[in-house]
Amino acid sequence: MAGPPFSASKLSSTHRSRRHDRGGRGGQRPRHRPNVYGTAFATTAQLQDLNVPLNRNGGNASDTYSYPQDATNHGSDWYFESIASGSGNGQGIDSYVTDTRNGGAQPSLTLNLFDWAAKLGVNGSNLGAFSVANYGAQQRVDPYDSRWGNGVHTNGTNVTGNNPADAYVANTPTIERAWIQHLISGFGTSQNGAWRTTTSATSPACGTRPTATFIPTATR
Repeated sequence: MAGPPFSASKLSSTHRSRRHDRGGRGGQRPRHRPNVYGTAFATTAQLQDLNVPLNRNGGNASDTYSYPQDATNHGSDWYFESIASGSGNGQGIDSYVTDTRNGGAQPSLTLNLFDWAAKLGVNGSNLGAFSVANYGAQQRVDPYDSRWGNGVHTNGTNVTGNNPADAYVANTPTIERAWIQHLISGFGTSQNGAWRTTTSATSPACGTRPTATFIPTATR
C-alpha cells in the first residue's frame, strides 16, 4: 500500500552543539556550517519552500560565463553551445541574484578564470563549438539545431583542432573585474549580502571535456 504523499517540510540548518564523550574539542560536538546545505539553479518559489541558505550558479552551465555577452557555454551538457543567460551586460546573473535573495537564500556565483568566455551569434543566437559544417558528421547533433554536434566523430574519436573563436571570445582579468564591480554596484559586497561565495572556474574535469573545447586534446 502506498504511503501518504510527500510533504515538503522545510529544512533547518541550525544544529545545537552538545557535549558528548567523544569527538570535538573539549567534548563539544562540532557545529555545522549552514552553507553546507544548498541547491543549484533553484527558483524563488523552490528556495522559499525548501528554506535552504545557498543557491549555486555553477558547473558546466556557468564555467565560461561572459559578462559582456551575458552568456555561457553549456559544454557537454548541451552540445558545447554558447547560450544567452539574459539580455546583455550581466542582466541574466543580476536576475539570478535578485530571485535567489527573494527566495531567502544567498547566491553562489562562478568567476570565469579561463582565457575564453562564451560568445553569441547574430541577434544573440546560439553558437556551437563543434559545427557539423566545419568539422564533419558527428555522433550526435542538437535535436533542435542540427548545425551543432557533440564534438565526437562518427567513429568515436574526438574532434581536434577546432577553433576556439567558433563559440568563444577572449576573456581577461579586466573583464572579470568589471563584472565584479558591476555586481558590487548593483548589490553591494559579499559582506553586505550581495553573494555568499564565489567559485573559480579554472580547469575541466579530467577526461570528460565537460567545458574545455579550447583546451589541448591531451588535457581534455
